[in-house]
Amino acid sequence: MLPSLTLPGDRFRRSPRLEAVLLADAARERARAVRDLLIALLAILGLPLWLLAALPGRFVAPLPTLAATGWAVAALAVLAAAVRAHWLTRVRSRRVDALGPLPALRSERAGAGACAPAADEQD
Repeated sequence: MLPSLTLPGDRFRRSPRLEAVLLADAARERARAVRDLLIALLAILGLPLWLLAALPGRFVAPLPTLAATGWAVAALAVLAAAVRAHWLTRVRSRRVDALGPLPALRSERAGAGACAPAADEQD
C-alpha cells in the first residue's frame, strides 16, 4: 500500500477558477469515456445486423426489427454523447481562457539565467 501524501492547507491558496477548469476537464474526460463505450456498444450491436443481412430468411420476423431498433437507439446515444463531449470541451476551453496568461516564472537567484549560455557568449 502506498503512503498518503498530505500538504498543509495554509501554505497553498486554492484558486476557484483553476478548480473550475479541473472540474470541467474531469467532466469532459468522463463524457469522452461514455462516448467511447457507446461506440463499442454500437459496433457490437452491428454484428447481428450483418448476420441478418447475410442470412435474411433464417431468422423470425421480429428479430430484424429488434436488432435495427437497438442499433438505432445506440446510434442516437452515441450522437448525444458526442455532442455532450464537444460541449464540455468548449466549457473547459472557456474556463482555461478565463484563467488568463500564466504567471512568469521567477528565478531563485538574482541574475540567474538559463542553463545554456547566451548566444553572444558562445564560440
